[in-house]
Amino acid sequence: MQPNDKVPFARCREAKNMDSLQELDRILPIMKSDSLNMVLNIVLAVFVLLASSCAYLTLSRTQKVRSLNQMAGTANALLVKTQNLLNDLNAYNQHSPNPELTRVLSGFQAKPGNQ
Repeated sequence: MQPNDKVPFARCREAKNMDSLQELDRILPIMKSDSLNMVLNIVLAVFVLLASSCAYLTLSRTQKVRSLNQMAGTANALLVKTQNLLNDLNAYNQHSPNPELTRVLSGFQAKPGNQ
């Protein structure tokens, strides 16, 4: 293998690059307009700002949803504990009736509209 064998390939590759550049000049002569480039850059900047604002809104709403889910989980746990306590009190009141406890528990009985 001689060093001269690689030269035609390199020249061919350079010729292809030159052809592709000339084709680009032929295809995109409109991109040489400064006013069009400025308008397209402004449009691109607007899209970038819109995308970044959408990303910010998505992140902030995701954070709010996560905090609300955590608060809902805490509220549900407290509701279950309260319901268990009321069930235990009701069972105790059935075992040994107390008029005051019956009066207090009657206020916590499930009403048809609250189910």
